Amino acid sequence: MGHTWTRERIYQAGTPAEVIGGCEEELRGRGWVPLTREGRRDGSLRVIYERLYDESEDEHAGRHSVLVMRPIRPDILMALAAVVMVCAIIVAAWSGLVPLATP
Repeated sequence: MGHTWTRERIYQAGTPAEVIGGCEEELRGRGWVPLTREGRRDGSLRVIYERLYDESEDEHAGRHSVLVMRPIRPDILMALAAVVMVCAIIVAAWSGLVPLATP
Protein backbone atom coordinates (compact mmCIF):
# COMPACT_ATOMS: atom_id res chain seq x y z
CA MET A 1 0.00 0.00 0.00
CA GLY A 2 1.05 3.55 -0.52
CA HIS A 3 0.01 6.95 0.76
CA THR A 4 -3.27 8.88 0.72
CA TRP A 5 -4.06 11.70 -1.70
CA THR A 6 -6.68 14.34 -1.00
CA ARG A 7 -8.70 16.59 -3.26
CA GLU A 8 -11.00 19.46 -2.35
CA ARG A 9 -14.23 20.39 -4.15
CA ILE A 10 -16.41 23.36 -3.29
CA TYR A 11 -19.99 23.20 -4.51
CA GLN A 12 -21.76 26.56 -4.84
CA ALA A 13 -24.75 27.42 -2.68
CA GLY A 14 -27.95 26.06 -4.15
CA THR A 15 -26.29 23.28 -6.16
CA PRO A 16 -28.90 20.51 -6.51
CA ALA A 17 -28.21 17.28 -4.62
CA GLU A 18 -28.49 15.35 -7.90
CA VAL A 19 -25.59 17.32 -9.38
CA ILE A 20 -23.43 16.75 -6.30
CA GLY A 21 -24.37 13.06 -6.31
CA GLY A 22 -23.45 12.77 -9.99
CA CYS A 23 -20.07 14.40 -9.38
CA GLU A 24 -19.40 12.12 -6.43
CA GLU A 25 -20.39 9.06 -8.44
CA GLU A 26 -17.95 10.07 -11.19
CA LEU A 27 -15.17 10.61 -8.64
CA ARG A 28 -15.97 7.30 -6.93
CA GLY A 29 -15.48 5.59 -10.30
CA ARG A 30 -11.96 7.03 -10.34
CA GLY A 31 -11.21 5.81 -6.81
CA TRP A 32 -11.99 9.00 -4.86
CA VAL A 33 -14.28 8.76 -1.80
CA PRO A 34 -15.64 11.58 0.40
CA LEU A 35 -13.62 12.05 3.58
CA THR A 36 -15.30 15.12 5.14
CA ARG A 37 -18.17 17.47 4.32
CA GLU A 38 -18.39 21.01 5.63
CA GLY A 39 -21.16 23.56 5.18
CA ARG A 40 -19.65 27.03 4.83
CA ARG A 41 -21.00 30.43 5.91
CA ASP A 42 -21.76 31.49 2.35
CA GLY A 43 -23.98 28.42 1.87
CA SER A 44 -21.49 26.48 -0.22
CA LEU A 45 -20.47 22.91 0.53
CA ARG A 46 -16.81 21.97 0.92
CA VAL A 47 -16.02 18.28 0.43
CA ILE A 48 -12.61 16.70 0.91
CA TYR A 49 -12.10 13.51 -1.08
CA GLU A 50 -9.36 10.98 -0.47
CA ARG A 51 -7.78 8.37 -2.64
CA LEU A 52 -5.50 5.63 -1.47
CA TYR A 53 -2.53 5.39 -3.80
CA ASP A 54 -1.55 1.89 -4.80
CA GLU A 55 1.68 1.08 -6.62
CA SER A 56 -0.22 -1.07 -9.09
CA GLU A 57 -2.00 2.06 -10.32
CA ASP A 58 1.16 3.72 -11.65
CA GLU A 59 -0.12 3.32 -15.18
CA HIS A 60 -3.33 5.23 -14.37
CA ALA A 61 -1.45 7.97 -12.57
CA GLY A 62 0.82 8.61 -15.55
CA ARG A 63 3.87 7.03 -14.01
CA HIS A 64 5.78 4.10 -15.39
CA SER A 65 7.50 1.49 -13.31
CA VAL A 66 11.09 0.71 -14.20
CA LEU A 67 12.52 -2.71 -13.59
CA VAL A 68 15.70 -2.68 -11.58
CA MET A 69 18.42 -4.85 -13.04
CA ARG A 70 20.18 -6.81 -10.36
CA PRO A 71 23.65 -8.17 -11.02
CA ILE A 72 23.89 -11.94 -11.43
CA ARG A 73 25.75 -13.51 -8.59
CA PRO A 74 29.05 -15.08 -9.71
CA ASP A 75 28.37 -18.45 -8.05
CA ILE A 76 25.06 -18.81 -9.90
CA LEU A 77 26.72 -17.77 -13.16
CA MET A 78 29.51 -20.35 -12.70
CA ALA A 79 27.03 -23.12 -11.86
CA LEU A 80 25.03 -22.30 -14.98
CA ALA A 81 28.19 -22.34 -17.11
CA ALA A 82 29.18 -25.73 -15.67
CA VAL A 83 25.74 -27.21 -16.44
CA VAL A 84 25.90 -25.91 -20.02
CA MET A 85 29.41 -27.37 -20.50
CA VAL A 86 28.41 -30.79 -19.13
CA CYS A 87 25.35 -30.84 -21.39
CA ALA A 88 27.52 -29.92 -24.39
CA ILE A 89 29.99 -32.73 -23.61
CA ILE A 90 27.17 -35.27 -23.23
CA VAL A 91 25.56 -34.22 -26.53
CA ALA A 92 28.90 -34.32 -28.34
CA ALA A 93 29.75 -37.77 -26.93
CA TRP A 94 26.29 -39.12 -27.70
CA SER A 95 26.49 -37.98 -31.29
CA GLY A 96 29.83 -39.72 -31.74
CA LEU A 97 31.76 -36.59 -32.61
CA VAL A 98 34.06 -36.89 -29.64
CA PRO A 99 34.94 -40.35 -28.40
CA LEU A 100 35.06 -40.42 -24.60
CA ALA A 101 37.24 -43.52 -24.36
CA THR A 102 39.67 -44.79 -26.92
CA PRO A 103 40.05 -48.57 -27.36
